[in-house]
Amino acid sequence: MAKQPQEHHQESSHQHKAVHHSSHEMLFRNRFWGSVLLSLPVLVYSATIQDWLGYQAPTVSGSDWITPVFSVVLFAYGGVPFLQMAMPELRQ
Repeated sequence: MAKQPQEHHQESSHQHKAVHHSSHEMLFRNRFWGSVLLSLPVLVYSATIQDWLGYQAPTVSGSDWITPVFSVVLFAYGGVPFLQMAMPELRQ
């Protein structure tokens, strides 16, 4: 039995959504691991974490800027894509 044009369109739409979803999944997975790596210097040089764990992070030239700079980079790399994808969803 031949498929009706509407049925074919629905299947094509579902397949497109599945491919689109899997590409987002890979993007988020890669962003997650990149964000984990960017979080490490933020945590190591965080004054609060140092107080809680009782250690002193190595002091290097500009080490006072490590936490704020890496935090901004982390937000831009890991957070902005989520916000960009959320905007169309919120509009709907």
